[in-house]
Amino acid sequence: MISSGKLISRTQISSVIYPGREEDPLRSPETRLSSLTLFLCCIKMGRKRCLKPSGNGKSTRVKGGTDPPDVSLVHVLNDSLSYLKNLKRLCEAKQEAENKYHIENEDDGCWPADDIKRVWGKTQRMKKYSIKRIQWTLVLTLQLIEIPRNDLSCLIEGENISQRCAEQQKNDQMLEQLKAQRENKRREDGLRSPVDMNQACGTTESMKANSEGRFSQSNADLGSVGGMQRSIYIRIPLSAMLHREQTFKVDRVPPVRSPYKLIDGSPEADAVIERRKSYVMSFNKRTNNAKWVYEILNRETLALNCKQQAIFGIEGFGHGYDRGHLASARNHRWCEEDFCDANLNSNITPQHWSLNRGAWSVFETWTRQLSALIRTRNVHVYSGPLYPRDIQMNPLVLQGKTVPSHFFKVIIVENVDGTVEEPECYLLPNEKPKYGTLTEYQRRIEEIEQISGLKLIERQPNVNEDRRITATLQGQDLNKTTRHANIEVRISRK
Repeated sequence: MISSGKLISRTQISSVIYPGREEDPLRSPETRLSSLTLFLCCIKMGRKRCLKPSGNGKSTRVKGGTDPPDVSLVHVLNDSLSYLKNLKRLCEAKQEAENKYHIENEDDGCWPADDIKRVWGKTQRMKKYSIKRIQWTLVLTLQLIEIPRNDLSCLIEGENISQRCAEQQKNDQMLEQLKAQRENKRREDGLRSPVDMNQACGTTESMKANSEGRFSQSNADLGSVGGMQRSIYIRIPLSAMLHREQTFKVDRVPPVRSPYKLIDGSPEADAVIERRKSYVMSFNKRTNNAKWVYEILNRETLALNCKQQAIFGIEGFGHGYDRGHLASARNHRWCEEDFCDANLNSNITPQHWSLNRGAWSVFETWTRQLSALIRTRNVHVYSGPLYPRDIQMNPLVLQGKTVPSHFFKVIIVENVDGTVEEPECYLLPNEKPKYGTLTEYQRRIEEIEQISGLKLIERQPNVNEDRRITATLQGQDLNKTTRHANIEVRISRK
């Protein structure tokens, strides 16, 4: 129930957001007020998001239910926004303001910042609790909510722009390091063509080590056994992610010889895999964090069909920890459901602010850039938290979630010619970084396996049988327009 003391009654508020039953005869005044309440609560929602004890096992979307529905706050906000934006009286107030100040919407559908300020200035001259001021203020609030997060930071008073610019410059430098490292690796490998890759399979040279020799790998890792050539097979939970799609299809294709290949399989034995719109995860109830998250990125799954909402008041975990996404919300905006899935609490982990806004953000950008390359078909990404220290001994728990000591990221590039590149693996402490270069955090995939307990790779003789898995994901954007994302992956049969 929304209240402003004795100055505004429920009837007055109802008349503001719903002037007549002919507008929506299916919703009662109580339901309309609940929508506005939800909308305001999403704006005000702050740090107190600990899970309450479960209720009667039924969602509140069902009559008599007391449990919260399994949706993100972003989904709640989008639904409330969609409802409010279609109310006749608010649409009329918006049109009145646009006509009065000759406002033209920008490309993203939002008002320019100066026009928002003009309309706000006008509301300051209206009677404080007049119906018109309430309507115009709601219109302004809807406009502010629509501003993407990146643009909003420039409008917030007191924002330390110079500090943000310095952070961005540092991130750009780390991104350039990754690009240079990749180019050097390709030059060392002789910029192999598909034919060169076929010839190299089974006789791949040792990986170039850094000054500490941390990444050296013997030829015996690949090589041949009993005259049979070997490859390193990387597990990806592809069927768990796509097999429910109606468009799921499997075709035989000629084998492509590559030092690395993909096979369908979970990295964790007997894992209960939770499927989202375009990523899958295994959840750890003990830590209340995901064990690992797997996602497929390509040009279509990275399409920007949903704007990133600026949710006011959504703060971090406190104590210097941000709400770190394992599957980046920025990488999942091809449809509204996908974006909402990326903001589910199960995908959020306490992450030190310097890591979240620094190296972790750089890796998210790096995977998008790799996906945009012409020769890239897909970028497969594993992300997850680690607890090398005994979490039984006084673990730090924030909002019901155990704070990890480290995070890992495994990036696997699958090319359009069917070859798979050597995985990039990183182990990052959940603290302020001590090193200036990302190469200091790079590890071999065997090290990630050992620390995480996951089984990511297998070494076995080459299998001369490949499969092409295709599926088309379907969803809707905020305007209820149907969107599609096509996925095609080449895997080897065990």
